[in-house]
Amino acid sequence: RFGDKCGQGDVVGCGIELSEEGNRVASVYWTKNGELVGREPCASALLLPLHATVALHSQGESVFVFESPPPPSVACSTSGLVNCEGNVVRLGTERGSTHLYYCGQRTLSGRGAAETVCGPNGGTQCAACEALQEAVVSRDG
Repeated sequence: RFGDKCGQGDVVGCGIELSEEGNRVASVYWTKNGELVGREPCASALLLPLHATVALHSQGESVFVFESPPPPSVACSTSGLVNCEGNVVRLGTERGSTHLYYCGQRTLSGRGAAETVCGPNGGTQCAACEALQEAVVSRDG
C-alpha cells in the first residue's frame, strides 16, 4: 500500500507513536530503508503494554527492535507538506508529538512579547500547522 515493492537488501520498519498522555497508540508508521513511507492514525484504543511479534521469511533476513523515539529519518523527514503560510512542515521529534506537524516558525505572542516556536520538540502548533493537521486527519480519517 505504501511506496514501491521491497526487494533484496531493503530494510523495512514499523513503529508506533504514542498519544500525548503516553497510554495508548496514536498512530502506526512504516519505513523503507530509513525513510518514512506511510503513517496511519490508530482509531481503536490500543492500550499499553504492547508486545512485539516478528516473523521472518528467508535466511539472511534480520530484525532491529528499538524503543521510542523513532529514528531521525522518521522523526525529521520532510513530509512534502506545506502549511497555509507556505512553510514546509516536519513531524514532531518528541514522544507524544511525533504524529503532529510543525513548521519551526517563531512568533511573538501577547503584549509581553513571549516568543513561541512551532515544534519540532513538542509544544504548541502554530495556527497554520494546526489547520494543516486538522485537514490531514480529516482527509485520512
